[in-house]
Amino acid sequence: MIPYTTFPRLDLGITTMDTFGVLAALGVVVGLLVTVRYASRVGRIPASTVGVVGAKVVLAGFVGARLSWVLTNLDLLSSWRDVVAVGEGGLQFSGGFIGAVLTAVVILRRLPRAQRWALADGLALGLVPGLALGRVGCLAVGEHIGPRSSFPLALRYEGGALREPTIDGIAIVPGTSFHHTSLYELMFLSALCVVLWVVTRRRRSGGSLIGLVGVAYGTGRFLLDFLRVNDERLLGLTGAQYLMIAVAIVGAAVLCRTSSRDHVAG
Repeated sequence: MIPYTTFPRLDLGITTMDTFGVLAALGVVVGLLVTVRYASRVGRIPASTVGVVGAKVVLAGFVGARLSWVLTNLDLLSSWRDVVAVGEGGLQFSGGFIGAVLTAVVILRRLPRAQRWALADGLALGLVPGLALGRVGCLAVGEHIGPRSSFPLALRYEGGALREPTIDGIAIVPGTSFHHTSLYELMFLSALCVVLWVVTRRRRSGGSLIGLVGVAYGTGRFLLDFLRVNDERLLGLTGAQYLMIAVAIVGAAVLCRTSSRDHVAG
């Protein structure tokens, strides 16, 4: 098992910063840079235009993620400060994803077809490393913990503040070992980054990347959520799992459409 100590704050000597906030911000920057580079190169869209669109999508996702977390965790809030204390963790993927997608759809519909798909693929490409850095932040604050386990990739808790301090209502103490879905998702996203890098080196139709990310991430996240012990469920599934079913289906539809387009062109 892997020794695990949370690190919710970074000591920079002259000051300290919230680890989750720093990594979330870094994820946004990396994601935007990847999106700008891809969309400007493939879609011939000015980098400044891509940057503005990406910033709007990120902002909408951030607001949606925080708002949905606050609304579903009111019992954890003791003051208005807690509502905006993002650095301590508390961004819900489902709300962020919905906010970002709705904003992206509105913006993309205004672009010519070729640029629309290039920008959509760029956003999907940037999303993956951005999410991976976000999951490092979740590890830092102890979020998205799974059941107790002696699995070789399980984490053995050795100290530090935990955002989720219990497993099935029992407090986590030093020496407790458990699955950590943030670690598993980080590993999965890292592998997906490699796959996407290989795919971008080959000729492909517009929409193939966003379709691939939809199917891959939708499926992977759906399966990993079964390990989360502190998430609320409806009919046995988390809210994110219902969303991921839709994401995977839409991703598959996009891939089928791009494959059909390739076949006709060929």
